[in-house]
Amino acid sequence: MLVVTGVGLCIFVFATGYMHGDPGFYRFFAYMGLFMFSDACPRDGLEFPADVVGWEGVGCVLNLLIGYYFSRQEARMLHVRLLLQTGLAILICARDFRCHCHLRHQPVHQRI
Repeated sequence: MLVVTGVGLCIFVFATGYMHGDPGFYRFFAYMGLFMFSDACPRDGLEFPADVVGWEGVGCVLNLLIGYYFSRQEARMLHVRLLLQTGLAILICARDFRCHCHLRHQPVHQRI
């Protein structure tokens, strides 16, 4: 947890200088704050739903950060690609969650 927050602090310090004077300075740091919170959820959560919420939050905020410069063609293309990858990850996660719930209700001798 200290590594995640320490690296996040370094990114915040660097981004403060890099984004100085940008018209969307406050919007960018709102996205960064959401990203740090979402990135810390899977490391802090002890249950599978906390992991899912955290990783989906990371995916959503990454979409916002990549689409930050929505006027650029490259950013729009990366944004669409990330949306497709996130959708695929949601499907895989839902499948794993369904398998996890199914296995939890089986007797031990049937799990092997």
